[in-house]
Amino acid sequence: HGRAQLNEFLARQDIALNVAGEIERLDAVKTMVMQLPVAGFLPAWVVGAEIKQRALVALPAGHKPFEQTWGLIHSAARPLNHAESTFLKFCRQQVSELI
Repeated sequence: HGRAQLNEFLARQDIALNVAGEIERLDAVKTMVMQLPVAGFLPAWVVGAEIKQRALVALPAGHKPFEQTWGLIHSAARPLNHAESTFLKFCRQQVSELI
């Protein structure tokens, strides 16, 4: 879904990417962008600290930015355990710092 959304967004801008590869781990993409002459699409919550420290620069995507909503899901059959609750709290904290 995310890749199709990105392709549609870029097509509306008349942009074709020269994709050399795709990496699923966000921390690996962030490290590559910081150390190699490459660019990448990453959620703001992943690179918020690096942007604040000016180690990375967020480029504007134009008048109609590319957006993707992320969500945390779990089984409705049980309550969140301690690790899941802690992770949810961490995610909410990261998002609140970006807004």
